[in-house]
Amino acid sequence: MLAVVGVAIFVVVKSGKKGDNPNPPVAHGSSTPSAGASGSGKKAPAPADGLTVGSGPVKVDIYVDFGCPPCANFEQAAGYDLANYVDQKKITLSLHPVAFVDNQSKNQYSSRAAAAVACANDGDKLLDYSKYLLEHQPDEGTAGPENDELISDGRAIGLGNDFASCVTSGAKKSWVSQATSAANSNGVDSVPMAFVNGNKVNATKADVVSAVTSAS
Repeated sequence: MLAVVGVAIFVVVKSGKKGDNPNPPVAHGSSTPSAGASGSGKKAPAPADGLTVGSGPVKVDIYVDFGCPPCANFEQAAGYDLANYVDQKKITLSLHPVAFVDNQSKNQYSSRAAAAVACANDGDKLLDYSKYLLEHQPDEGTAGPENDELISDGRAIGLGNDFASCVTSGAKKSWVSQATSAANSNGVDSVPMAFVNGNKVNATKADVVSAVTSAS
């Protein structure tokens, strides 16, 4: 989830705008729980709330499209720090997977990857799996990994048959559509985008870390 300082914001305009999707998803009620909880027993999060880990006092929200190069840069720059903050119980981190750039992939990779991440969240591997996908992001404009590869990637980090069934069935596709619509409604028009305690900050490691430190 995180960006190269000074570069991310420029590239976001090119690669992560919601306008890149000519048919943005239509909301069907942002509080509707997602289907297919992958047998984890977890309560399905509301699409507008994102996928949440951690229990710290500072609330951090990160909006990410897994087909967006600046989002991969952001993960490389700041992912380690955010994961550490979660482990140290400094922050509650909500990851918001969206599908803004589906039309830049030949096989709707953004929405399928976001749905797979939601499946991984049910298996308690949210940060591990999202990190892996961003570190192995396909080249922009190409076909991304198909579902069988998304599943094998999940198995490599410890996700099992429930995860595989969730990805294969497309159980989280509706959740991703609703999450994307909720992001649009909340004024998120490019990714990565970051908020700390509800305040928008530049999606750079320096600014996010500074905001978390100030709020702690």
